[in-house]
Amino acid sequence: MKKHNKSIIIGLKVLLLFLCFLALKSSSCKYDDTELRGNIANLENRVETLEDWKISVNVNIESLRTIVTSFETRNFIATIEPLYDNEGKEIGYKITFQTGDSITIKHGNDGVDGKDGKDGNDGYNGVDGVTPVIGVAQDTDGIYYWTVDGEFLTDNSGAKLPVTGPKGEQGEKGKDGADAITPKVRINETTNVWEISTDNGQTWREMKDANGDFINATGAQGPKGEKGDKGEKGEKGETGPKGDQGDKGDKGDSGDRGVAGAMGPKGERGDSMFKSIDYTSNPDVVYFILTATDNTGANIVLAVPRVPTISIAFADGVDTIDVFQGSVLTLKFTGLTFETYNALVAEIKPVNSDSETDIVTRANDRVTISKPVFTNGKCDSTNITLNMPAEIEGGEAFLRVTLLDNKGKQYIASRTVRLFTDISKAAKANGGAYTLKRDLTMSSKLEIAELNFKLNLNKKKLTTPAIEIQQDGSNISFSDGKLDAYIAINSSNSTLLIDGVDLTDNSLGVNIDCGDLGNNYKGNTIQIKNTNIKSGGDGIMLFTKNTLEVENSKIEHKRYGIFQDETNPGSTVKVSKTEITGKNEGISLTNKTGGDKYLLSVEESIIHSEEKCAVVVEKTDITVKKSTLSSAATPQIFNGQGWDSKGYGIVLGGHIGGGAFEGAIDIPAGNNTFNLAAGAGAIKVIRYDGTQGVQYE
Repeated sequence: MKKHNKSIIIGLKVLLLFLCFLALKSSSCKYDDTELRGNIANLENRVETLEDWKISVNVNIESLRTIVTSFETRNFIATIEPLYDNEGKEIGYKITFQTGDSITIKHGNDGVDGKDGKDGNDGYNGVDGVTPVIGVAQDTDGIYYWTVDGEFLTDNSGAKLPVTGPKGEQGEKGKDGADAITPKVRINETTNVWEISTDNGQTWREMKDANGDFINATGAQGPKGEKGDKGEKGEKGETGPKGDQGDKGDKGDSGDRGVAGAMGPKGERGDSMFKSIDYTSNPDVVYFILTATDNTGANIVLAVPRVPTISIAFADGVDTIDVFQGSVLTLKFTGLTFETYNALVAEIKPVNSDSETDIVTRANDRVTISKPVFTNGKCDSTNITLNMPAEIEGGEAFLRVTLLDNKGKQYIASRTVRLFTDISKAAKANGGAYTLKRDLTMSSKLEIAELNFKLNLNKKKLTTPAIEIQQDGSNISFSDGKLDAYIAINSSNSTLLIDGVDLTDNSLGVNIDCGDLGNNYKGNTIQIKNTNIKSGGDGIMLFTKNTLEVENSKIEHKRYGIFQDETNPGSTVKVSKTEITGKNEGISLTNKTGGDKYLLSVEESIIHSEEKCAVVVEKTDITVKKSTLSSAATPQIFNGQGWDSKGYGIVLGGHIGGGAFEGAIDIPAGNNTFNLAAGAGAIKVIRYDGTQGVQYE
């Protein structure tokens, strides 16, 4: 377009030179080219204005497409704000949707004023803003199609062009299909006629009005004003007497200068497809009033909902989720205040079962919802607790929560849930493995009666009074998260792996308990890796002959770190790269009957006792290497059986049945570090010889 305009300007300049040549040849006069230069400047200004129009039209076309798409995707409007130019004049709006995407809608540009006529020349009309009216209209099939000047826009084959493509798969946001077209417009550089493309700019066709005439982008130049009349010549003075020169006659008046041409009319706002935008009359809806009209002549109106000023949603999303007895789901609120809140209703309807409903404070066995608590007049969340019966194990249910404001308006959050009485049943339904989707608190203990159970805590927290492993030969694992529970291994020949877990228990005072005095559960293997155990009593307690492996972990306790009861001794305990700290012994292995010998290996570890000794064992093959052992107790006190001794690093006691310490000892001198509060001369390792304690190191 600029190339074409440049040609026009060059042509005008050539014409100017030719006129000057004729004027010089006939009268040797100087030619005043001010008028022609003004015309050229006016043309350049008009060209620039039209270029801005073309850009605004295409921006508004894309914005109109986004508005129509928002109906299908339910991507409602979050904010709308006016836009201003550098002089503070409003030029349009910025509209932001709830996804964060935004569009810009610009007002139509005013036409350029015509210049005052000079020396009788009329001013030129401003750009008349003749722009094709592009819009959208909903056809009988419910689909929105593009329109031009009220008629459906068609492609080269005559097919109407839809604004959006087919909807996406269920559960996904609708995406533009191949048949969604966004037209583009331009002004032909040679003809100044509007053109449109329906194939992304590959081909263009001229646009015509209802009469079949091409739609021109610019108006015509105003007619030239008439030249003013020439003034009359003054009369010649009479000849006076000789000697005195006669008075010179007055010079005739100059002819009146031609009246300046009238200012050209202001071009209309022609490029905006939006006649107006109403975002104040209804707080819940924004109305886009299009310039395009329907078959009755009324402007087409698109009503797009706003994001509700109050909203309710499930904090962890709307996907189908497994729930158990005692499961708690959190509801998040936006804009809920004490003044706007009226009621909150939770309803769950299992398949082939009656609905259960709770209205805030009404007691209900299956679904209860907590009354919102307002702080400083606002509430951000509340909880729903689900307690479903065992007979619907694995069934699905529809959960819906309705919030009523003080005007009776409803805000709804809903989702599908799968119902289980506990997490082990959910794992069984999933092939034995389960990944926790959110923090979960169970009101009753978790009983694992399956041979295979693998729970990935997924950096979430599971809280339950107890976990019982009940099936012999089970393979059980917990990984990558937080576990607040007492774990009881009430089975034989099973394997328990705890890897990457923060394990706490404040109820029974024992975190891991293998067997009990009344049952002969044995042959189990407990593997603790990359785990922090924090206990209000014992960290790990063994009652029967089992294998315990602790690696790269930490045990904090209030009584014993690792404790083996004396009734059924003989366990194998391996500790490496682990820190054990607490009140009494970090490791205590007693042997009441003189039965099977323990096997204890401690390497590259730290063991500290506040009130007793770091390690106390009876009848044990013991290896301690590259470790640090310490006690804060003073003075050193020795008991032949080891128990109740204080202030030592390691005590090798005689078993309660009598006799000296029994077992192989591999504690290389100088290989370990001992930090004992009893002083520099304190005994680091002491062994019972049957009558007294003997310093081993």
